[in-house]
Amino acid sequence: MMTGQIISGAPIMVAVRYQQIIMFMISASTALGVLTSIIVCVFSCIDSSHRLRTDRISSSKPWIFAMKDELLNILRRGMFCLWKKPKKDNLEEESLGLLSSRVET
Repeated sequence: MMTGQIISGAPIMVAVRYQQIIMFMISASTALGVLTSIIVCVFSCIDSSHRLRTDRISSSKPWIFAMKDELLNILRRGMFCLWKKPKKDNLEEESLGLLSSRVET
């Protein structure tokens, strides 16, 4: 944004102020997000007696990661089936001469 304003002819001090405002907004939104996460974790993991409740912490994977793992396993099995070429038992055809390249007349 700062470069665009300078190229368009705006004074440099105005471009610098806009850049500072954007940087402060990014920093403030990051800080608010981190603070919100910490507050949610504290209220969900600590009880009224100020003890850490490990039973409230789930040991299983979140559903989105479990679905991702399941999808990847399905894709792996599918790709393995495509790469795996079935063995053909050509002994019977070879004994009858059906696979020979010579045409007998």
